[in-house]
Amino acid sequence: MKAVDMLCFHTSNGILHPVRFKWVEADGTEHVVHIDRVLTVGDEKFAGNPMRVFAVQSCIDKVDHRFEMKYETKSGVWYLSRM
Repeated sequence: MKAVDMLCFHTSNGILHPVRFKWVEADGTEHVVHIDRVLTVGDEKFAGNPMRVFAVQSCIDKVDHRFEMKYETKSGVWYLSRM
């Protein structure tokens, strides 16, 4: 898992909606991905920490890509789990 910068918004009910995320590779290359669609949302525990798991879809160069994003609820940190 890699920590990422996430832009999201919350509804008045406290529901998270991820919009886009950015990660930096080891060589300094930045990638920004706009989230087109949230496919599923679920909860799980990772190393005892509760996490909200989002399966999202993005269209990059006219090809659909799926990502799994995890939000650690205690610390507020977003992770890119699967590409």
